[in-house]
Amino acid sequence: MKATNSNYTKPVQDFISLKLNQQKNNISKVSIFDYSGKELISINNSFQRIDISSFSSGIYFLQINTTNNLILNRKIIKEPVVHLNNTNF
Repeated sequence: MKATNSNYTKPVQDFISLKLNQQKNNISKVSIFDYSGKELISINNSFQRIDISSFSSGIYFLQINTTNNLILNRKIIKEPVVHLNNTNF
């Protein structure tokens, strides 16, 4: 599996891209949960990227269901987006 940052424990800012390493498995569903277990996103259709730009910074949990009935769980660290103002330099 690959993500935008290749490792889910590295901070992510806006998008997560998913790809399974094994050709025999396809992703059937992806869900993202907050720290309390509340499901924030559930995607059943084809997708390439998951937009998490509206999420607050913090820790989230990614659950990936495959067509072969495998369930993969990963942690996501959402980091805040830093906007630099050129007038402060």
